[in-house]
Amino acid sequence: MNKIIALIIILICFTSITFAGALTASIEVVFNKVNIAVNGQKVEADNILYDGTTYVPLRKVAEILGKEVSWDEGTNTAGINNKGQSILNAGDGFIYKNTSFKQSTSIYAEAIGEMTNTSGKDYDYAFFTLSVYDENGALLETSSINIKNLKNNETKSFSSILQTDKIKIKTYKIQFESGM
Repeated sequence: MNKIIALIIILICFTSITFAGALTASIEVVFNKVNIAVNGQKVEADNILYDGTTYVPLRKVAEILGKEVSWDEGTNTAGINNKGQSILNAGDGFIYKNTSFKQSTSIYAEAIGEMTNTSGKDYDYAFFTLSVYDENGALLETSSINIKNLKNNETKSFSSILQTDKIKIKTYKIQFESGM
């Protein structure tokens, strides 16, 4: 009986190692000292050379160009945008941009921004959920965003009131919920 248990444990361990090996891959890269200049001014960046192509960190390129990097965890998409104009996916053909938060009273913050409908449909009403998070990624609050008469390829401003101090908001996400 002990031999059977030992054999099962060995097989499980061997299978786990084989499976883990299939998920990883190694590549050889060379750190490549490439001079990068923007408007004639030299900028330092850590580059790598792989298979004849030089790769530069996306964030460094954005900073060099005076842009911001955005990350949409829902779609695993990195974007380079004008500062203060991050464009993010709200799902189902909606994108939001120019989102900011201002303190409207001592206990309320207001989210303002723009929503664009690229869904191919016209909506009399479009409903979204705004989720705001603190520096640790913990959810602080959710709020509704309702936009009337949002036609296809149209951009409209939105606002939403939160019972959260603006200072506590570090990240946020807007998600399309439904429409009619």
